[in-house]
Amino acid sequence: LENEAKISGQASVQWPKISEFTNEKVGVEKINEYIEKEWKKAPGGHDLCWLYAIDFIEKKTLEFNDLYIYRVRYSIPTRRQPIPRQTISIYFTIDVSKVQPKVY
Repeated sequence: LENEAKISGQASVQWPKISEFTNEKVGVEKINEYIEKEWKKAPGGHDLCWLYAIDFIEKKTLEFNDLYIYRVRYSIPTRRQPIPRQTISIYFTIDVSKVQPKVY
């Protein structure tokens, strides 16, 4: 993602280094920043009637890394139907290494 932004000349999201990823809230903040910077500003991208919520699902601890799993749920609530019947879910997994130097 960062390389694509460098090529196109856009300001990209600065994803946290291993040492900065201290809890699941860091992931929520960065995913929100990514949506705001990349998706909402993309040509033909984000329609303002779509609202979203970011949920932390779980942390999977493996031998060499921790996986932080998040769900972004989009919906279009209306005055007549404040609880939408349909939603769209997009999942993010942030892979935090236990073996790479903390500066990555």
